[in-house]
Amino acid sequence: MEPIISLRGISKEYKNQDVPALSSLSLDIYPGQFLAITGASGSGKSTLLNILGLLTDPDQGSYQIKGQETSKLKGKELDQLRSQTFGFIFQSAHVLGYETVINNAMLGLRIQNQPLADRYQQANSWLKQIGLDRRHSALGSQLSGGERQRLAIARAMATNPDILLADEPTGNLDSQNASRVFEELKAINAQGTTVVLITHDPSLAAQAQRQVVLKDGQIISDTLAPAEEGKQPEEQAQSDNQAQAEKLAQAEEAEKTQQGQTTAAQAAAKKTSPFLDDALDALNYISLTPFKALTLIFAFMLGIGGLVLAQGLSQTASHQVAQTIATAALDDVKVDFNLPSNSNSQPAALKPVIEKIEGYQGVQTVSLERTLATGDLKPSLLAYKESAFSGSIFAVDSSYFSYLEAQVTNPHSLWQLDQGRPVAFVGQEVAKDLGIGNPGSGNGVIWLAGQPVTVLGLVEGSSRDHTVAQNIYLNATYASSSPELTLAESGLRLVIRTEPGFPAPLAQALPLIIDPAAPENIRVSTVGDLRNIQRGVSSNLGSLVTGISWLLIGLAALTSATTLYTSVQGRRAEVALRRALGSSKGSILRIFLCEGTLLGLAGGVAGASLGLVGLVISCQILGWDPQVSMGFALLGLLLGALSGMLSAAYPAYLAAQAQPAEAIRS
Repeated sequence: MEPIISLRGISKEYKNQDVPALSSLSLDIYPGQFLAITGASGSGKSTLLNILGLLTDPDQGSYQIKGQETSKLKGKELDQLRSQTFGFIFQSAHVLGYETVINNAMLGLRIQNQPLADRYQQANSWLKQIGLDRRHSALGSQLSGGERQRLAIARAMATNPDILLADEPTGNLDSQNASRVFEELKAINAQGTTVVLITHDPSLAAQAQRQVVLKDGQIISDTLAPAEEGKQPEEQAQSDNQAQAEKLAQAEEAEKTQQGQTTAAQAAAKKTSPFLDDALDALNYISLTPFKALTLIFAFMLGIGGLVLAQGLSQTASHQVAQTIATAALDDVKVDFNLPSNSNSQPAALKPVIEKIEGYQGVQTVSLERTLATGDLKPSLLAYKESAFSGSIFAVDSSYFSYLEAQVTNPHSLWQLDQGRPVAFVGQEVAKDLGIGNPGSGNGVIWLAGQPVTVLGLVEGSSRDHTVAQNIYLNATYASSSPELTLAESGLRLVIRTEPGFPAPLAQALPLIIDPAAPENIRVSTVGDLRNIQRGVSSNLGSLVTGISWLLIGLAALTSATTLYTSVQGRRAEVALRRALGSSKGSILRIFLCEGTLLGLAGGVAGASLGLVGLVISCQILGWDPQVSMGFALLGLLLGALSGMLSAAYPAYLAAQAQPAEAIRS
């Protein structure tokens, strides 16, 4: 009978070790044998098992499985050969605690991409055989030590391996559970499976058909069972396993006959897609670790949500400014005097000028405006008591609110803005903040620079200026004559509203209309001149907001990458187990990339939704019309998925490079 495994001159050395782990070791293992490998710690048992299971490569020598030289195989071919040939039982069992018993038992079949129905049937059959069928819905973390080892047996045998490699499977168990696990191994061997057992327990090794003892990386003893002493290992295997070999041959023949109806193409078609399996594994892990998943999703949600909200507000603000400027450009002209302290620029002196301009063709309203120094005036409800006022204070005349197309309470009192007594109209938000009572009833008084000013009414809103509710409007005549209020941030200005299309010709004529002798002292501008500035401001604002948003996404990706890196380090045993059972590096890479992508996509969905809701709420508060770009929201989803995948790239690469021989025993 040909050996199923043949080792010739196998050597393996590790750095910082004086004695080689294996030294010119040769060993043949025959089908159906129960081989126990023993030896002191450091004798090379684990290294030999790792080489047998294709978990690590020898430095020298030849290793053949069923006559096939393994050194000629590439990584993916070795993964496939390991998956189809070996079943593994480790001392620590390496049961996935977050998975159910049935999913743990199906892991090897999942790596083989077997059909879902076949996975369940084969895994459940072995769970019944080892007495765990009633616990197939329990989590791996809920099992006792003995149950975990029996589950590891079911997982290993569900793939119907030719060789079962058991590394100290009873080392962590009490005597009762150890005996039960060993009886299971003997039963598996009796069914024809070759069993290679690593053990420190001489009583267990003595029950094996064949015992191999290692010392300093070499075989010092290769003993057959007492009943067959005197025979060579090959003769022993032929004698003890002849009946088993015949049964195996008959079973194989029957299986070939049964499978003869199905072509190889049909069999391959039944297998599930490895990409689908990897995606489902990633989704399953996410669903079973909700706190960690929600933390990562929240990080992406903030980045994507900030991006969508910021871009939406930027577009909306730009649109609002553009709309206001475009509307005003059709009918708005402003006149500034280069000499604001000149007596000719005082309200009373400007009345003839205003009357002359009002008679010009196309002019609708002419008003006065001056911006006062808010910091010096210190508006408050009580004398000399400062308040948290953040608006602006203007000196205006009675026609100013017609120019603004503003809605005011007590409009019959507007005429008093042309008189000399201290009166004002205040924005309704200012009245609320300062605690002003009922304007117009005699109870509404505010203090400016220590002087009482009667509040005649409230300014509720304007189609031309959305900030009116936050401002105070004082009568210009009083402001110009009061020493306490002479400090101003700007000189007196004329603001003119015309019929559409008249601002440009009026702007050319106004310097000569106002001061024919010195037209150079008059500066005239139309809002249309600001449109180029508006475009530049919108562009700069958009660039600034975009930069901040990308910074948020970068921080989210960095947070995710750090968390996923930590996750990879915490799942080294799981990754090693998957690699030992035959998962390729590509499969491990895909699982972690899928996790990052799915988390990023979920964060993108949540962030885009949050950003759009935030945009609508912000625009309602500001009184703007929201500019919602669904294309940008979809871009947010794409960016979420992409940033999630990129953040997982390095951790996924590290996971794929993990060496199972090192991690599986950690």
